[in-house]
Amino acid sequence: MHNTRSNHRSKLIGLLTSSLLLFLFIWIRGIWFQWHGPKNYGFIIALLAFLSGNIINQFFKKFTKSETQYFGSQFSLPLFFIGIALLPKIIFLIKINTLYFEPAFYAYCILLGTLAPQIQLNSFRLSALLFPAFIAFSLYPITFKIDWIPLLLIALAFLYAFFQKEQIKPLSKKRSDWILISSCGLAAYAAIHFNFTPKPEQAQFQDVITHQLNGNIHSYFIGKYRNHQWIYRKNEIIHCTADDALYREPLTYYPQGYLKNPESVLVIGDEFRTAVKKLIHQKNWKNIHHLPLDYINLPKEYSSEFLDKRLSTLKEPIGVYLEKSNHQYDLIIVDTPFPNSVEDNRFFTLEFYQLLAKNLHPKGIFITSAGNPFLFERGIEIINKTISAAGFQTEKIHNAGTSMGELCWLIGSPKELSSYEFNFETTTCEWLNKEAITLLRSFPKAKNQSDLPVNRLDDPQLLSSLKSETLGSI
Repeated sequence: MHNTRSNHRSKLIGLLTSSLLLFLFIWIRGIWFQWHGPKNYGFIIALLAFLSGNIINQFFKKFTKSETQYFGSQFSLPLFFIGIALLPKIIFLIKINTLYFEPAFYAYCILLGTLAPQIQLNSFRLSALLFPAFIAFSLYPITFKIDWIPLLLIALAFLYAFFQKEQIKPLSKKRSDWILISSCGLAAYAAIHFNFTPKPEQAQFQDVITHQLNGNIHSYFIGKYRNHQWIYRKNEIIHCTADDALYREPLTYYPQGYLKNPESVLVIGDEFRTAVKKLIHQKNWKNIHHLPLDYINLPKEYSSEFLDKRLSTLKEPIGVYLEKSNHQYDLIIVDTPFPNSVEDNRFFTLEFYQLLAKNLHPKGIFITSAGNPFLFERGIEIINKTISAAGFQTEKIHNAGTSMGELCWLIGSPKELSSYEFNFETTTCEWLNKEAITLLRSFPKAKNQSDLPVNRLDDPQLLSSLKSETLGSI
């Protein structure tokens, strides 16, 4: 009776373990590749591969004479598939992609299928679990650049168990055992299918989602694709780390060329603190104030550098702070979404720029992002006229990158910008230099603004103009 209970217990442990292993590998595939193609396609193939491994197990058991020969031969076919799948990429030292990794992944499922009956129908043995784990994770540094320490521990554990020469008994021929094996695979399939369906953003952009923020105004998420992070607002790409220097250096570093010994800076918006990060790396700033759009759901500090004592995150509405503040900033950076809604439009109105003037030093500078200068030319000219109506002298700069395309920034100052001596030390910059500054300033002759309206809170002319320009470009 005791042996019967022990047998049932070991079978149950084996079922759970093999289910977990199959679950883990299919889940890893889902995380890294976001289920390209029909969402059930990968699940079905993985399940069939897993069950075919059971058949391979029986085949080798029938035609092998010794236990050692059986132990080695049952893994040879899956390992052969893995080698064929990954060999071209390994030889040419090219990064693994979906095309080459898919066959290897399904070969892993076959490998698990050959091992599963041994775990399910015999006593629970550590070596039986570690062997496929070692085979699978040994290729991970090539594919995913995972830390080598867990790999080393898995390898050592596997070698220890292997040299202990633990025997693996042949598979039972009971029909009930095969039913258990099939049920195991089906259970894993069902669990993954109902728990790991991709989000719409994942299906559209095919990224690995690392962080997500659902704010009161906008929903953001950060995806990782080809070793770069991509920041999305709803379904719109707003930044990529590959273009970090191309977008953030004009926004944060260029306006400093007009300033002498600046000490205090206010950053409005910049939800993911990419501009703030650039400023922290500069030692001249004594006060860095960050005024985010969504101060309630502001993402947590992902890096210790955001614990800099000079940085203060102001957790109150932007309009309320600017209205009551008496701080005179040397530089104000406005990095808010381009106005596709009434909520976004308020950061491009006459009333907002008047609040900036109240909080800006008489010799200070402010800069704001203003969208694509070729798609929304009239809209940018309306913003430019609105800034001028608030009492500022203006300048336009622009740059291009791979993620957001062409982007324009508008600079405002209480003084005539030509009266400043532009002198900026570019040694700390990755991209910005004298030649790049010339490129930033290369705009065609400004158009006559006399017929353009001023954008106000109670009269959002900018939204109307953008809507007509968007419809006209279709």
